[in-house]
Amino acid sequence: MQKQRKHQILLHQKLFLNLREQIINGILQPQEKLVEAEIARKFDSAEVLCEALRQLAVEGLVDYCPNKGCTVALLSPQDAYEVFLRGSL
Repeated sequence: MQKQRKHQILLHQKLFLNLREQIINGILQPQEKLVEAEIARKFDSAEVLCEALRQLAVEGLVDYCPNKGCTVALLSPQDAYEVFLRGSL
């Protein structure tokens, strides 16, 4: 049980960092809809996707709309710079 929980935490962190990097590098464009089923299939895990998206929303990188899902946030240059600085600390 402990090993499985640790694996989920590592997968969550990997998914979060991967999506964060794609957003910061412009691979995922501002206001692009994040299709959760597609992302879950790509990373082979639906369980940890919600947590990763919540963490991205807390950082201001995605906008969450109930019953509609997540979209990549539209960041000002200053916001993008601040997010970049937080990630490099």
